[in-house]
Amino acid sequence: MDEFERVWGWLEASLNEFGATHTKDQVKDAIHRGNAILWPGEQAVILTTMVTYPIGVRCCSVWLQGGELEELKAMYPTIEKYARAQGCDWMIGWGRDGWLKAMPGWTSCGTRRRKILT
Repeated sequence: MDEFERVWGWLEASLNEFGATHTKDQVKDAIHRGNAILWPGEQAVILTTMVTYPIGVRCCSVWLQGGELEELKAMYPTIEKYARAQGCDWMIGWGRDGWLKAMPGWTSCGTRRRKILT
């Protein structure tokens, strides 16, 4: 089994937390095309993307993550170092409010909302 298949359950749970936006094949394709970076751990996984805003701010966006909290926390310094090396100004991500308490150095930058129209 490849790493993607091994960690898919955690990615899928994260993807479904607020309403799935991608299929498994679409997530896998984003990784294979280089549009997303898979950071697998033993008992956790993080999936990031890079975003550059029109004003030039470059961000490493935590798209999906799941697994054991302590391992996730331990993975962040490596990802942050990589993001800095890629010229990123920020790390961004969204999820439940509890992530702010669990992740030192992160601050709230607003509330993400959704209204289902169909």
